[in-house]
Amino acid sequence: MVKVCYAVGLILLLVGSIIIVGAVFAHSIAGIFGGIAAAFLGVVFLLIGFIGLVIGCFRLRDSFQETLFLVVGMLFIVAAILMFVSSVSVSTWILDLIAWIMIYVAVGSSIHRL
Repeated sequence: MVKVCYAVGLILLLVGSIIIVGAVFAHSIAGIFGGIAAAFLGVVFLLIGFIGLVIGCFRLRDSFQETLFLVVGMLFIVAAILMFVSSVSVSTWILDLIAWIMIYVAVGSSIHRL
């Protein structure tokens, strides 16, 4: 679910952006609204994928008893809240980067336990 939603979301966001740019040059209001709709659907799919990622981190914590997965899930949630609340998105990117690095470390230690 996570992979599909992220892929579909990114494709729709990219297609919507291309449609918007093309419609602006063609002076087409319908094209602009169509591009906005496609981009909005892309954001919705990305949000669904993100929620699936957070739920997956919490479930991995339950399965492998690795607390880093819990911390990663919380970091993703804090980063998402900061993205909507704060106008500074650098902190969001830093928290996301730290979370992805911690997932890599947690998966490595979980594999060694198996």
